[in-house]
Amino acid sequence: MPAQSQSASSSRIDWIDHARGLCVLLIVVLHVILEMWKYALPPGPVGTAMRFAETLRLPGLFLVSGLLLGPVLGRPWRLYLDRKLVHFWYFFFLWFGLEYLLLGHWRNGPSGMAALAMFFSHAFNEPGPLWFILLLPLFYVLARLMSGASAPAVLIGAAAINLADPQSGLLFIDATAERFIYFALGWLFAARIGELAQWFGRHRLATLAAIVVWAGINGWATVIAPRYVEMSPVHLALSLTGALVAVALAALTAQLRAFGWLAYCGRRSIVVYLAHSLPVHFLLLGWSLTGLRLPAVPLALGVTLLAIGSAFALERLARPTPLRWLFQRPAWAWISLPAAAPAVTRQSATPH
Repeated sequence: MPAQSQSASSSRIDWIDHARGLCVLLIVVLHVILEMWKYALPPGPVGTAMRFAETLRLPGLFLVSGLLLGPVLGRPWRLYLDRKLVHFWYFFFLWFGLEYLLLGHWRNGPSGMAALAMFFSHAFNEPGPLWFILLLPLFYVLARLMSGASAPAVLIGAAAINLADPQSGLLFIDATAERFIYFALGWLFAARIGELAQWFGRHRLATLAAIVVWAGINGWATVIAPRYVEMSPVHLALSLTGALVAVALAALTAQLRAFGWLAYCGRRSIVVYLAHSLPVHFLLLGWSLTGLRLPAVPLALGVTLLAIGSAFALERLARPTPLRWLFQRPAWAWISLPAAAPAVTRQSATPH
């Protein structure tokens, strides 16, 4: 495990932030087109592109999320839970609560303790765009519990559960069954994936050719003949390949200065993830009320850029104000303060 973590960490500047930025950007675009449908604004070719990206977007993000886990698995449980569970759930419940209030999900509901029960029911069963922040800590806990198991046993079990495709209706069960395999792949094979990323960067023409071949197969399966991608083995194969394509694209873009913005989005990905949803909702609500029409591509692109820009702007403006707790964890929300800095009163949205 130390060798894996060292390899992944040394490659981080080159491509990991690019991969995370790419996947989060695709997630924001997906949320934009879902909101467009809600307001009877057909997304057109953007919706087709998001169907195509289905096998890359979340598989790539979960794989990248597992890459840097190795160095921290040996931490004491209290410290581990603070960084990998409490940290994310603080931001999840804070931002879910804001959306719950601002979007009026509480209207016409019960009062008192019944209202609180309804809030938590919504949080765990209908978390909306924030579901990734709710689920990822569970993956960290599962990885810690399974850290003594052999890599083949973990991967075979994760693949078997994925192929079983349970439909329990419970987010924690169904999403874990579908997504944990990609997280486990990043966690257990961080060194190999780092080496593969370096190979992609050194062999750009071969990498581009492989991406083109994948794009043809993936496009046929997701857009032209989607009935096949609904089959569990086909979907798993395409998604595992898509996760590696995300690594390949990141390795290529990391060599181009023009894609520095993608790395920035990757480093600040949790800010984008937390704060993009409300701007998307209100921007498209306002646009729909104007009655104006705009082609789907510029509308989706414009809302995506404004939502991401709004997230960064809000985080920047909030820093010197009491609103900084939207992105910085206060001392009362810690269960294990850093030993080297006991006076710390906040933690940024990026955990250590």
